[in-house]
Amino acid sequence: MESCKKENENCQNEIKRIQNEENRLFKYRIDSCKKESEKLQNE
Repeated sequence: MESCKKENENCQNEIKRIQNEENRLFKYRIDSCKKESEKLQNE
């Protein structure tokens, strides 16, 4: 039972980690899109 609980915690942590990665990537993409559109507007 104990190992099952531990396993579950590991899964939860993994999921959080992946979500964080995705959020960072997503934010990065939004930022670069904004920069790109600002550049276009300034021309």
